Amino acid sequence: MKRWQLAIAGVGLLAVLAAGCGPPGTPTYPVSGTVTWNGKPVEKGYINFEPVEENETPNGGKIINGEFSFEATAGEKRVKIHADRQITEKDPVMGIAERRPYIPAKFNSETTLREEITPEGENQFDFDLTGEEIVPSVD
Repeated sequence: MKRWQLAIAGVGLLAVLAAGCGPPGTPTYPVSGTVTWNGKPVEKGYINFEPVEENETPNGGKIINGEFSFEATAGEKRVKIHADRQITEKDPVMGIAERRPYIPAKFNSETTLREEITPEGENQFDFDLTGEEIVPSVD
């Protein structure tokens, strides 16, 4: 497995494990919304709401057909959105295809996206991302 594939797998695992996590007794609230990339729903991906305060646990979940829904703790969050696409046909021996991320770093590792989750709020967030796609290169 290549380094970038491990990174994507790690982010996905973190999102699944972190969903709804927090210190015991920390209340969580429903969070939902949509994610589009250049006007089209993100088919599959992960969204993470990471606390601005470093001593808190991040929360996140899967993006499926442009929609997400999970539980998160209240507070100001950095939002990181990850998605990848299949760039090769399935290998007949291994049965898997190579995938590459296509959403630029300004929406994930270098995110500028911020949202506030509140106990009283609707906590509905819609992200209409636009930009140039990361151009996949096959090694």
